[in-house]
Order: sequence, then C-alpha cells, then structure tokens
Amino acid sequence: MPEYTTTNENLDAILLGLAVQPQDRILAICGSGDQALAMAGIGAKVRAVDRETGQLEYAKEQAALFKSNPLKTLRFHPVSFFMDVDDDFRRNWYLFSHRIEIARNLDSISYLHGDIFEQDPKGYNKIYLSNASGCKLAGLVLASSPGTLFYMCETRDLRHDGRELDTSVRKRDDLTLIARYHQRKSPRNYNPVVFERL
Repeated sequence: MPEYTTTNENLDAILLGLAVQPQDRILAICGSGDQALAMAGIGAKVRAVDRETGQLEYAKEQAALFKSNPLKTLRFHPVSFFMDVDDDFRRNWYLFSHRIEIARNLDSISYLHGDIFEQDPKGYNKIYLSNASGCKLAGLVLASSPGTLFYMCETRDLRHDGRELDTSVRKRDDLTLIARYHQRKSPRNYNPVVFERL
C-alpha cells in the first residue's frame, strides 16, 4: 500500500496558485497522483515523478479508473491520518466533477520513477514540489528557465536553501495569496508559497 492514497492539499489552491493553463508543461511530485490528474484536467502536460514505485503504480491505477469509465465514480478513500472529512470531500468532489476533462486528457500525464531534484527542469514552465524534501533544491531552481514557477510548502522556502538563490528567485505574492486563500478552506495547516525564477 502506498504511503499517500489521496492528496492532503486543496486542489484548487494548487491549480490557481500555479495558474495552470492548457499550454503548461509541469514537472510534479507524484504522490497520490491527484494533483497530476487535476492539472491534466485543465489540459496541461504533466511529468509526475516519485522515488517510490508503489506511489507511481497507485497513481497509474487511479488514472486507469478514469480511462476505463469516466462516468464511473473514482476510488473514494476513507479519512486517513493526513485527511479529515472536509479535505476528503473536497478532493473527491473536485476529481468527480472534472472526471470527463481528466479522462479526455490522461495521455498528457507521464510517470517517471526517480528523484524530482535530479530531473532536468528545462522545458517545464511550472514545477510542483508540495512538501518534497531534498537538499538539491538550489540545483533544480538554478537549472530552470527564467519565468518558471515553483509551488511548494513554505517550510521549503527557497530563500533558506542557499545564498545563490537570493537573486535568482522572487516570491510571487499574488499567486501565493490565491493559493493560501484556497488552502485555508481546508483545516490542514499547510502554507503554500509560489516563487518565480528570475
């Protein structure tokens, strides 16, 4: 059983915080795969990366449920340690209400076993890290193209990951406020932050 069977974040917070558009190419931590499904539902191309093969297999199974019958309800999950009833309802409602768009765009998701911090960020205009931890964050940011947006947990604040980043990124207060507004609808204490590569 994978560690994460459902997202512990508000999907609207992620999508609006990253300002996801159909033309986007997004490098994303995979986890449960819920975030990649939501991004694909908008039409973005998503590369979902995870070090855990169990997470990748689980995410692929979730996607297969949409592909086999988009009108059928996806796998709903009981409340877990990371979730409460409101979070679980919001996640299930979002994916259910966008199931046709998600099913139509499933081919825009690719899955990769590996470390997200070892991926080449060139060619991606948005990077979703959630609370992924890794000491190689500075390398990923510095290798990215100017204008690339990074969405992550505030504890992964880029300004604390090395002096070389001080002049390489800026916090996008506008997108951060939007993400936090939607995340606060959830009782989870999670503060997203959005940065832009200069």
